[in-house]
Amino acid sequence: MEKVDSPIKRATLLYLQAASQYSEARSEAYRSGVMAVLLYKFGGGMPSQTCPYTPGSTQIHDFNLGCESAADIWEDRENIALQARRAGPGRTV
Repeated sequence: MEKVDSPIKRATLLYLQAASQYSEARSEAYRSGVMAVLLYKFGGGMPSQTCPYTPGSTQIHDFNLGCESAADIWEDRENIALQARRAGPGRTV
């Protein structure tokens, strides 16, 4: 059984939290891009050396958008954590 604090579990939870704010469904390629970057950020290893999609395809475009979105998701997470640290123990942001 996978630990709750494993990189893939943490990346999945962060993605699901961010995805709950979307007004439209996202493609599998987009989700793959998000997860590749978030998994890397949580220390789950390097992203794949090659994208699994054909250059010029809609899927590679979606994958790259997912990678870009993951950077924004991660930055939001870091900003929230910084605000919480600045607020101090027992205080909410």
